[in-house]
Amino acid sequence: MQFQIAHLGIYIECNPTSNLLISKLCCYEKHPIIKFYNSELCQGQDKECAQINVSINTDDQGVFDTSLENEYALMAYALENARLKNDFLYSSSDVYKWIDAVRKMGLQQRFK
Repeated sequence: MQFQIAHLGIYIECNPTSNLLISKLCCYEKHPIIKFYNSELCQGQDKECAQINVSINTDDQGVFDTSLENEYALMAYALENARLKNDFLYSSSDVYKWIDAVRKMGLQQRFK
């Protein structure tokens, strides 16, 4: 189904803090946004990822007390510090390329 969504050009809006607080999600680095789009993080090697258009957003600010800047910062921090055993999963450079790509997708979504 993810490949169909990607093929149709559908955008998925992700609200990391809201998703973490109201779901069974355990941490930001396990957020499904990475399963939807991981191109810069995996150097295009993950053939199972559909590369869906995604954006990082906020949910109800009054309830979750967050900002768009904070959501991006939380995701960047989590990905920069994600580890597999004793090794970092992603380089800082790759994380910031991913963040910038997601930011640009969000801007494209805004104007469609």
